[in-house]
Amino acid sequence: MKDRFDLEDEITHLHCIGDNLNLVVDYLMEQDINPKVLDVASNALIGTKEILALHSNKMLDTMTQCFKLDNYRDSHSW
Repeated sequence: MKDRFDLEDEITHLHCIGDNLNLVVDYLMEQDINPKVLDVASNALIGTKEILALHSNKMLDTMTQCFKLDNYRDSHSW
């Protein structure tokens, strides 16, 4: 059965997808592509990466609230 550490691991893997999107952007920049097309495609990929990062951060915050971790920890718990 999976636990909160599995959940945290799966959430943080979203950042790997963002890193892969950066690889695609880097690859596109090296190609002979119409600059207008390159600009639109690169901005779309970079925006998607940022959305993934924001969503990952939101999911991690929700997880820490649900499991009362970090700054959501009860002041009475050890």
